[in-house]
Amino acid sequence: MEFEKSIKKIVCSAMLMASLLFPLKSFAKTTGSIDTIVSEAKGASYLRLNGSYSIPGKIGGYTFLELYGGGKGYFGKTSLTKHIAGPLSATSELTHVSAPLSQIGVGAKVAVPMPQKTYCTVKLLPYWVDHTGKHVDDKVVAGYAIGTSLGKGWSVSSFGEMNVAAKGGPQWGYGEISVSKSISKDVSVSYNPALKFSGTAAPKLEHRVSMTLML
Repeated sequence: MEFEKSIKKIVCSAMLMASLLFPLKSFAKTTGSIDTIVSEAKGASYLRLNGSYSIPGKIGGYTFLELYGGGKGYFGKTSLTKHIAGPLSATSELTHVSAPLSQIGVGAKVAVPMPQKTYCTVKLLPYWVDHTGKHVDDKVVAGYAIGTSLGKGWSVSSFGEMNVAAKGGPQWGYGEISVSKSISKDVSVSYNPALKFSGTAAPKLEHRVSMTLML
């Protein structure tokens, strides 16, 4: 019964996001997708909603929301980026840990020159505050995102981040690898392992597969 309630909640949330994104796509440069992620770990499968958009001031936005079953709540993040000059952009991240706002980080992002059909960015967010405005100690987040198109619908990508100022030394936060194949215009499937927190600088690998539906 609890599982059925969780599934209904996830489906309703997905339908809500789809209803919000469809009318926006025509005029706000908005795109959206839904990832269904199936993990080898018990109770670790979930649905992720993604939305990319632009807001006034030539600011690019990306928000994702992961919906967990079994009363585990949700996790999300909103990234806002403003181009400064050349490869440099200012960036901020807002985290949503079963609440509308948990923490806010600010910093910079750099686009690394890469061959055609390949991208790479690195980021550093050295300053964080919680939802009350209090500074978060021992937190400086460094991260990367990289990917390339292999042709014929295949692509490979990865992202990840680490707290380089954690007590006791750098600690890996979270990341993913994706080897993806498009099977239609709006649907793709992936081998999508997670690079999870382990308490050290090295991530813990969790095997997963996923299916993405573009909205």
